[in-house]
Amino acid sequence: MRILLDTHAFIWWIGDDPRLSERARGLIRDDGANEVFFSAASGWEIAIKVHIGGLKVATTHLEKLIPEQLAANGCQVLPISLRHTLRTYGLPDYHRDQFDRLW
Repeated sequence: MRILLDTHAFIWWIGDDPRLSERARGLIRDDGANEVFFSAASGWEIAIKVHIGGLKVATTHLEKLIPEQLAANGCQVLPISLRHTLRTYGLPDYHRDQFDRLW
């Protein structure tokens, strides 16, 4: 199965936060049976939130922290292309979080 972690799921996973459900933990931890992806949009969102003070992390060296955590947890990076950004135009307007529109 392919799993795309949203920003909060990734943060909760690497921080062992109890807000991440046991079902989600099991799918992520599934010993390589599942492919786990992290969107470049999540990296962008984390960087912005840390910069404006909306997210606290133990380090300001995100350029090191995020890649280390991705490698340690077997996550693959899902890149963003111009094609992806332009397709957000036609998506239903379910919410206002623009980062969630780039999954």
